[in-house]
Amino acid sequence: MSSANRGARRARPEPRAAWRLKPQMTGCLALAWGLGLGWYFYSRPDWVQQWRMWRMWPQLPPPIFQMRPAALLSLLKDLACLAGLTLLAHGLGRRLLSWLEPETASGEALPCLAAGWGALGLGMLGLGLLKLWRPPLVLVLLAGLGAWALWDLLKTPPRFESRPAEPWRAWDMAWAAGLAIFAGLNLAGALVPEIFYDALVYHLALPELYWLRGGIVPTPEIAHSGFPMLTQMLYGLCLPLGGDQLTHLLNWSFNLGTALLLYDFGRRFCARGAGLLAALLYYSMPLVGLLGWKASAEPAWAFFQTAALYALARGYCVVPSSREWLAAAGTFMGLAMGTKYQAWPALPILALSWLVLAREPWRSRLSGLGWFLGPAALLAAPWLIKNAAFYSNPLYPFFHDSLACGLADPDWRRLLREGGGRDIAAVLTSWQGISSWAGIHWAAMFEYSESVAGPTLLMAAPLFLLCRFLPPFNLAWLAGLGLCAAGMLSTVTLRYLLPCFPAVCLIFAVALHEAAGSA
Repeated sequence: MSSANRGARRARPEPRAAWRLKPQMTGCLALAWGLGLGWYFYSRPDWVQQWRMWRMWPQLPPPIFQMRPAALLSLLKDLACLAGLTLLAHGLGRRLLSWLEPETASGEALPCLAAGWGALGLGMLGLGLLKLWRPPLVLVLLAGLGAWALWDLLKTPPRFESRPAEPWRAWDMAWAAGLAIFAGLNLAGALVPEIFYDALVYHLALPELYWLRGGIVPTPEIAHSGFPMLTQMLYGLCLPLGGDQLTHLLNWSFNLGTALLLYDFGRRFCARGAGLLAALLYYSMPLVGLLGWKASAEPAWAFFQTAALYALARGYCVVPSSREWLAAAGTFMGLAMGTKYQAWPALPILALSWLVLAREPWRSRLSGLGWFLGPAALLAAPWLIKNAAFYSNPLYPFFHDSLACGLADPDWRRLLREGGGRDIAAVLTSWQGISSWAGIHWAAMFEYSESVAGPTLLMAAPLFLLCRFLPPFNLAWLAGLGLCAAGMLSTVTLRYLLPCFPAVCLIFAVALHEAAGSA
C-alpha cells in the first residue's frame, strides 16, 4: 500500500453506521438473504424471457446520432433554454436563501436551485391568477431576471465551504462514470415524443389551455386541475420557449438534481464514495428513467422533498438545531406539497423524525418545529386558496361532497380508486390488507412493469434493521422508513413511491461504504 493510501486510511472520518449484530452473524444473514433472492430469481418461470427482453435495450434509446440538422438545432436551442432557466432559478434561490449561514449559503447550489424553481413556479401561479400569461410579457420578465441573475453571479461569485482534500479511489471513479452514463442515456430518452396520458390530459394540456385563455381559469370538468400544480406551472413556463421537448429536459434535470443532492448529502456527512454510490443507486433505477422521459410530476416532487431532507439534516447536525436550516427545510417541504397532494404525508413524517431525534431540550424542539412547519404551511397555502376561490373547496376534488355542498360532485372516490389509492381502514383491519401493504415493495421488485423499481429496495431491506446509523443518517433512516411505510399504506401506484427511494438509496450506500471501510 502506498504512503498516500496509508495516509488516507489514517485520515478516515468517524464511521457513520455500525452493525447491530456481530459481524459473523450479520454476514450469515446477508448471505442467506442473497441466496434467497437468487433462488427466487432462478425459480421464476419467465426469467429467460426477461433476459431476452433486456437484451433488446440497445433499441430503446432514440437514434440521436441520426438527427437531422433542424432537429439538432432545436435540441441545442432547448438545452440553452434549460441552462438559462437553471441560471435564473439559481440566482433567485441565492437571494431567497441569503439569510442562511452567509459564509456558505451562496455555495449551496442545489438548495438555491430548489428555492429558485419554487419561486418561478409560484411566480407563474401569481401571473396566471392575474390573467397575465402573455408571451411578450413573460419573455420580457424572463430576460430581465436572467440578465440580473447573470450579473449577480459575476459580481458575487459563490463561496464554497472549504473541505479537506479527499483522494479519488477506483470505486469513486466507477460510480461517477456510471452516473455520467445514466445521465446521458436518460437525456437521450427525454427526447422521445410525449405519449404519457396524464401529460396529454392535464400536465401539459392545462398549461396550454391557460396560455390560450391568458391565465389560470377554473376547469371543474378536469378533476386533476385541483391538485397542487407547481410542476405544471414550470411546464407552462417552458411551453412557449421550447414546447414538449423542453418540459422533458426540465423533468430530466429534476431527476439529476435529486441524484446530485444525494451525492452532496453523502459526501458532506460521510465520504465522496458514499455520496456517489447513493446517487448512482437512485439514478440507475428504471423508474427514474421512465418518469424522466415524459412530462410527469414525480421527479420534481422527489427533488423538493430530498432538498427538504438535506436541509433538515443540515439543521439537525448542530446543537441547538439551526433555525435557518429548519426554515429552509420547511420551505422545500412546502414546495414539494405544491406538486401533489400525495406529498403531504411527508410533512408530519419529517417533522416527527426530527422531533424524536433532535439533541436538545423538548421546549427548544417544539420551538424549532415551528420554524419547519410554518414555511411549509405558508408555501402550500396558495394552492388551497386558489381551489377555494375556483371550486369553493380548498382540497378540490377530495371531500367535495362535504366541503362544497350543493355543487357538482367530481366523484373523487372513483378518482382515488383509479389512481391506485388504498382504503387505509381495510388495509389495517384485514390480514389480506396487511400482507398486501407489507409486500408492495416485493411486488415493486418483481411484479410491476417488469421490475421498474430495480433491486435497491430488496437489497436495502436488511439494512433498515441490521444497521445503526449515526447523525445525520439516523434522521434519513427514520424518515425513509416512515416515507416507505406511508407510501405503501396509501397507494399501489409505484411512481408515487419515487420520493421514498432517495433516503433508501442513501442509507444503503452509507452502510455499504462503512462495511467496506471497516473490512
